[in-house]
Amino acid sequence: MKNLRFLYSTAEAFPSYRVDLTELFSAGLARRGHAIDWHMELVDASHAGTIEVNANERIIGCPRVCGRSVFARIVNALLGVRHELRLLWLPYSGEYDFVQVRDKVGSALLALVGARIARTRFFYWMSFPYAEAGLFKAKDKSLGFPLWKRSLLYLKGLISLQILYRVVLPLADHVFVQSDRMKADVAARGIAPESLTPVPMCIRWEAISTAALSRPAEPWLAGRRLLVYVGTLVRVRRLDFLVEVMGRVRGEFPGALLVFVGDGPAEDVALLEAAVQRFGVGENVRFLGFLPMEQAWEYIKVADVCLSPLRPSPILDPGTPTKIIEYLALGRPVVANEHPDQAKILRESGAGILVPYDPDAWAAAIVQILGDGQSAAAMGERGPPYVRAHRTYEELVPRMEAKYLELVGGVLGNGRECAAS
Repeated sequence: MKNLRFLYSTAEAFPSYRVDLTELFSAGLARRGHAIDWHMELVDASHAGTIEVNANERIIGCPRVCGRSVFARIVNALLGVRHELRLLWLPYSGEYDFVQVRDKVGSALLALVGARIARTRFFYWMSFPYAEAGLFKAKDKSLGFPLWKRSLLYLKGLISLQILYRVVLPLADHVFVQSDRMKADVAARGIAPESLTPVPMCIRWEAISTAALSRPAEPWLAGRRLLVYVGTLVRVRRLDFLVEVMGRVRGEFPGALLVFVGDGPAEDVALLEAAVQRFGVGENVRFLGFLPMEQAWEYIKVADVCLSPLRPSPILDPGTPTKIIEYLALGRPVVANEHPDQAKILRESGAGILVPYDPDAWAAAIVQILGDGQSAAAMGERGPPYVRAHRTYEELVPRMEAKYLELVGGVLGNGRECAAS
């Protein structure tokens, strides 16, 4: 088997904490001997140029100047443009087996040209429908965006949509998408289904199954029935829905406590805090903000029920949320609403209750779990074996490796034949 060498451009900054980058590529493919050049931003502005991470990974970073002055912002904007333009010549200089761009439509256009000049393959990785999301947010007045912002979102979304579906995806040698639902959505726009491969979010089983988790020591947890949500608090997810559900649950379990683990923009979190006051559940809701992964797992581990609400929408339906996988892996019963990936997981595993996106239905399911410890324990026990069999990076990495090797087809970057493995 040959070792691959590829260029991967992503909007994420180094060091990245996205598990699909760290586990699938850094801890997965790179450790199996494949070389990755990351084209990405740098968190630390003091770094510049190329950073050697290890024998198989290096960062082709974007230099930055420190400061928030107008001058610094102009310089950084120009440096950012130069960073993206490098995608025109980097594919030729690196002798890569392929070039891959994740979720950056404009950069994908540059990288596509660069890959064609270098006579190597171009792959696009679509983890989220960002173009569609801009149009959705522009049209959804309930999100509270001012007219000028909605107009910009609409214009950006419209332009991105045209570039993505008329140029980038039709000309890409292959496209990786997040889910079966996203594959169907993209194919419905005219992209050949055989050129699309779903790659769902997973977890690293070794990390979560061997983590030394202790019970959180906060005194406010004592004697409370704990409901846990882990994830981003951005307004598009409309998590005030959970606050409304909590208002119904407290009627049956007055001491129940809903804990939000995660962060979001300050104005989005403020909307959630306002909802807490509006529904009168201040004694039943806590916001813990962002927590390191293992600390978040500690709250999941002691939860009576874990929650995975996904507002039905064209931008959330194609997702494969990690939170529900973590909940199941840690043996907790789950309440989730109808959603393509969540429905598949809960129907196959039997590890929770699937309900419509309705506050009364959600409250009834939560009350059912809180009131029946034996049934809740049985749900929790079904989660870990399901996750281990179907949604781990240990299982996904060799499949992705095989897919890349299949796509490369025995030809190295720049058209040179590879040696037999």
